[in-house]
Amino acid sequence: METVSKQQVGKVSENQIPKIAGSIVEFQKEFSELSVEDGQWIIQHTREALHLFIEAVAKRRRPPEIEYLSTCLVALQDKKFFAPKSFVCYVNDGNITPKVKINFIDATFNFHFVNSFEKRGREKMYFGKTVDYFKVNTELEGDQIIAQLGGTRKSETSLWCLWQILERQGGGEPRDLLTSGKRNIFFIRALNGTLFSVSVSWGEEGWDIRSCVAEFTKIFRGDRIFCSGL
Repeated sequence: METVSKQQVGKVSENQIPKIAGSIVEFQKEFSELSVEDGQWIIQHTREALHLFIEAVAKRRRPPEIEYLSTCLVALQDKKFFAPKSFVCYVNDGNITPKVKINFIDATFNFHFVNSFEKRGREKMYFGKTVDYFKVNTELEGDQIIAQLGGTRKSETSLWCLWQILERQGGGEPRDLLTSGKRNIFFIRALNGTLFSVSVSWGEEGWDIRSCVAEFTKIFRGDRIFCSGL
């Protein structure tokens, strides 16, 4: 079995440094792409230029903070869709298991999205389109994610989007939503105009649904973000 030495995973060795310098000399003609101004800056600020070079080399290995995975289709909103009847916790009483097995809904989601559903006018009709989803590769705040997605308009989805995608995996079947325990996050606007992050995650007992004001949301590596991508 091939082993990896500490030198290979740590800092560059003393023997490698002259080889790196020699390689730069070998390909010195590449510097002809620089402007006169940039070339002069490097002459006067060689140490800073080398640090920029080192940072660029290190960054080549880093994945993007959020990474596009795929797209799923959301159909025209059903006029019969009624959140208070859809988002209901499952009670294991021996009767028929519901199409969507929900184990927990937090108070914030209930207040802003279920109990206020009638006041929302049964929510603005949501026309069929695609929904993009992304993998999160590093811990970020909600507002950072929204900015990377292109702003609130492109980030925002709806209860109908969430429900239709959830309904396809009601029993934790593998598809677009993660079922590993990691969170699937949707940005949905409440009746009072506040943008919330709504997370759904699958556990042994069913789906867990929680919400938080979007800008205060901590989003972790491995979470999945769903957005409208308008």
